[in-house]
Amino acid sequence: MIQIPNSKQILVIGSTGQLGKTFSALAEQYTEYQWIFASRSELEISHGETFMESYLESLDRIPEIWINCAAFTAVDDAETKTDLAQLVNTHGPKVLAKSAQKHGAVLIHFSTDYVYNGSSAFPISEDQDCHPLGAYGRSKLDGEVAIEENCNAYYILRTSWLYSDYEPNFVRTMLRLATNRRSLSVVADQFGSPTYAPYLARTTMQLIQHWCEHSENPKYGIYHYSDEGCISWNDFARTIFKMSHIDIEVSPITSEEFGAKAKRPAWSVLSKNKIKKTFGIQIPHWTVGLRQCLKKIST
Repeated sequence: MIQIPNSKQILVIGSTGQLGKTFSALAEQYTEYQWIFASRSELEISHGETFMESYLESLDRIPEIWINCAAFTAVDDAETKTDLAQLVNTHGPKVLAKSAQKHGAVLIHFSTDYVYNGSSAFPISEDQDCHPLGAYGRSKLDGEVAIEENCNAYYILRTSWLYSDYEPNFVRTMLRLATNRRSLSVVADQFGSPTYAPYLARTTMQLIQHWCEHSENPKYGIYHYSDEGCISWNDFARTIFKMSHIDIEVSPITSEEFGAKAKRPAWSVLSKNKIKKTFGIQIPHWTVGLRQCLKKIST
């Protein structure tokens, strides 16, 4: 990449995960920034502040913008690996927040719809109380609090049902299972909004551009972002197969019948009114993102 003198630097932490890879691909469209991608082997934020400072000292300069894509996302595993989930999802963000505050960087962090308990009957706004049902949601909520308590310049984006053409995610799993099965049973009593990772990344860049252009009024805080629309996991799977022209039977089952270790919210549709009004964000329907994702996978 061409290095532009005096341009803002963006540090992407957790660059080898689904979202990190998405930013790596998107970087080609944002050449006005200098990009640094740090994999887990290069920067393990859960190792603490000394390790973080050592990494920063290895750079030519301290990046102004930090995007944290590192996360423990195995929802069921978090029930038995609680300490690991807390280490990655809570302690790691705390380390980043304290370091970002020290160096005057803005921190962008991603959280989850699983900080809610699913009892709402309407799209959930940012000011509604959080009551996670499982260890994963608790670790992510604790990470949010750690950032709020240790950093003044931050954007926290809560998102839901994230997928992309990079594995692992629900879309890729459904396509893989369909290669050797004639029928599948998919949960039909959990409702949310699928989110195409490139759309989340693109929205993140809109926040960054706002921050660069309006430093006097950056509008920091917690925001919701997911693609528009609401659907069950079962109907999401059906749509994946329909768009992919795959003939497979998809039977509905309840969450109880599925028997996952971690309890999920039955309703986690996020209201995006705040981010749309604050930054003028336009959000596509989830079917648009899915169609684009499937096209990329098939080519």
